[in-house]
Amino acid sequence: MGGGSGCGACNAPPGICFGANGVCVNGACQYPFSSGACNDGDPCTDADTCNAGVCQGAPKNCTPPANVCSNASTLRVYGAGTCSAGTCGSTSTYVTCSAGCASGHCNASQWVAMTSGSNTDLFSVWGSSPTAVWAGGNNGTLLFYNGSSWSARASGVTDTVWSISGTAANDVFATTGYDVLHYDGVSWTKVAPALAAPGYSPVGTVQAVGPKEAVAQTVNPSSACRGLLVRVKYSGGAWVVTNPLGCVGSEAASQNDDSSSLWAAGANDVYFGSTGVHRWSSGQLTAPGGSADAGTSATYTHALWGTAANNVYAGQFGGVTKWNGSTWAFVNNGHTGDVTGISGISPNRFFTSVTYYVGSRSGSEYGGAILSFDGQGFTQEALPANTRELYSVWDGATMVVAVGAGGTIVGSP
Repeated sequence: MGGGSGCGACNAPPGICFGANGVCVNGACQYPFSSGACNDGDPCTDADTCNAGVCQGAPKNCTPPANVCSNASTLRVYGAGTCSAGTCGSTSTYVTCSAGCASGHCNASQWVAMTSGSNTDLFSVWGSSPTAVWAGGNNGTLLFYNGSSWSARASGVTDTVWSISGTAANDVFATTGYDVLHYDGVSWTKVAPALAAPGYSPVGTVQAVGPKEAVAQTVNPSSACRGLLVRVKYSGGAWVVTNPLGCVGSEAASQNDDSSSLWAAGANDVYFGSTGVHRWSSGQLTAPGGSADAGTSATYTHALWGTAANNVYAGQFGGVTKWNGSTWAFVNNGHTGDVTGISGISPNRFFTSVTYYVGSRSGSEYGGAILSFDGQGFTQEALPANTRELYSVWDGATMVVAVGAGGTIVGSP
């Protein structure tokens, strides 16, 4: 049955995702694809299914344990769950709670206004430690916090510093509308030659993915190729673009530089957002799970952050959505404002910065908020009165800093 001239019996399919009986075509047996459940042999996948002759499952969802107070002032924070030989596990770190620990989370501490010495809008913040924090904003502004005070540092540029990311105090990247900058512990320098190739667009967002290596999302609404993903790396004594990921189409960038966002699980696995969220992984561009806007009134994805490829959070107007490796789900943060930044140290501990309309008041019609997530839900932090719009937040475990309009900087010890 199913045989033919020169084939013999076609009853030995090449795999479990092919039909049992094939047909003989030009002297060779050909088998139809089968569908339905299968077993891919990987104990760390679930819901294995046949698709186009391949049996493949989704990564096992290893939810970490809930955070617990190890004593009255220390919180044990569990990191992203991982699977090994079919068994889920999770590492943990300990965080000191300045206002005490109760019911598995740090009590909301009183945030303080920090003197920035600047009145320019600040859009980015990142630090390697509580004594080495950078903030960037309009007109090439770069501010540095040494653990006691903020001071201006020379950037060498006049464009807005939209994004900052690094791996160490002497390995920090920043992006403007047109340049990638790098700080080596002494001074900031342009690595513009890395983006000098024809067709490269202005830079929007950057994330360090290794020592002297970063992934950058570029934006250019007027270009036929609205966005590019590129990898910038110091190699052979010079800054170069290695393995440029190429044009990622009209969904790669929003209409405004400050609406772009990026988070990288690795140098070859990048999530980027503007209208929704897209992913570049293993040379392929996808829109994982369809829309990331479900449950929000999103126009753009202003913030992306994650701990693993199956645990990614998107910040949008009206809330946060979470990617679990197969679907996006709305995470109610109890606020209707625009989530502009996300930063954390584990799935059970991260912070979001929010900008929202507050009505007419002296100085601005908009205000800022910080919402902390402890694995169970969101808590709105107590900020100084009349805190202005907040555009970015950095969680340094023992210190959290947010920056925003008019030189606003607030911190939690």
